[in-house]
Amino acid sequence: MVLNKDLIDFFKKHNLYNKEMFDYFEKNSTIIDYNDEEQQCFIGCFYVFNKKHILKKIHLNLPYIYDNKTMLINIHEIMHGIELYKKLNQKVYITEECEILPILYEKIYIEEKQDEELINYQKKIDDTIDKTDKEYLLALAVRDELYKEYDYNYSKIKKLSKNIAKKYKNYI
Repeated sequence: MVLNKDLIDFFKKHNLYNKEMFDYFEKNSTIIDYNDEEQQCFIGCFYVFNKKHILKKIHLNLPYIYDNKTMLINIHEIMHGIELYKKLNQKVYITEECEILPILYEKIYIEEKQDEELINYQKKIDDTIDKTDKEYLLALAVRDELYKEYDYNYSKIKKLSKNIAKKYKNYI
């Protein structure tokens, strides 16, 4: 797989690019044809744990990038990978906060592009989120507040996301 230059530029702009990490993603990913509806269900960030819950591998199934929507999906899934990459070979538990930063960076991309089709696509996705899916509901609740504080500092925004999420957890 060869990552799209625009995709890499996005992550560089937001201080999230690390060559070693992105080389790992290139070696551990599969490109999916988004136009084939049967393949869309395979898009995602998948993890391999051993019996002791040690994260052993991250594998990304990403759509080929041909428009802003497929770019947005790539950003979302790669953010999951970024969140876990530093935890390879460590004990990891996926928490209900796992969707916050991927959804935040979707919003950042949408705001940068100001593309009407992309804005409508995001509204459609937000509206179709299962109201019993706590991870997505929490992420949506936190996203806009977190976006207002965004300043290209990943460590700061990650820490802030945990603090803001605490406020919403009891209501979701």
